[in-house]
Amino acid sequence: MAIYPPPKPRPRPSISPPKPRPRPSISPPKPRFKPSLAPPMPRPLEFAGAAQQRVDAGQQPPMAPLSMAPPAMPMGFAEAAQLQETASLESDFERSPTFIGAGEMPEEASSIVNDMGFSPEDWTTYKDALSVIESAGKYNVVGGSGDHYDGRYQFGRDAKTDAARQLGVADPGHDASAREAFRNDPTMQENFLAGFAKANHRYLMRNPAYRNASPQRKLEILGYAHNQGMRGANEWLNTGKVGADGFGTKGTKYTESIAAAFRNRLDAPSTDASS
Repeated sequence: MAIYPPPKPRPRPSISPPKPRPRPSISPPKPRFKPSLAPPMPRPLEFAGAAQQRVDAGQQPPMAPLSMAPPAMPMGFAEAAQLQETASLESDFERSPTFIGAGEMPEEASSIVNDMGFSPEDWTTYKDALSVIESAGKYNVVGGSGDHYDGRYQFGRDAKTDAARQLGVADPGHDASAREAFRNDPTMQENFLAGFAKANHRYLMRNPAYRNASPQRKLEILGYAHNQGMRGANEWLNTGKVGADGFGTKGTKYTESIAAAFRNRLDAPSTDASS
């Protein structure tokens, strides 16, 4: 048996990794030119003569620099509402009629007003401001919650009782005939307003916030008491808590209306013949 030598291995071509293909150089692009964002330098202001020369030469005069002042902050809702309310009260008083006859107080009312320390002028301002809110200055008005209030200052049953006690007269009552008689008697209404204010005044004199106030401020507080009663006014002075009547009218509407009436009186032109 013939023995053959093993075959020689077949030559294989060398398998070497291919050389990398040359690539063009990828360099980061150069940044594009951007204009400067710095604010331009302000142009110098010209004197009036130089500016006029530019206009005469047909050139555009330089524009005035813009103001860099910050815009005004918008007014808050509460501030705007308060401003609108005050303006409305002052307008109501300016549109109200002049109460010549009512301004001449009955003797009894005049004596009570004097005892409380108020001048006739201040008292007239006070009661006319009240009447603008209560009745538009009319004596024969029926109104209030349930139509239970009468007259120029809208007296209810309890207010009439308090006023009669201070005046030392009989309670006029609050039935239909008594109410009609009250509405038809302006003098009685003026006296009862003074008597009712006296009752509130005597009660509030216990409170130093009222006792130490100026006459005009006292009348503003009495306006609050006219709407909310003496105890409501006392609570308001002590706590700042504002009350409202059955229609939702706040007691502070009365104080603000009276304050506006005093301002209008002070701002009114003088009628003195010597001026």
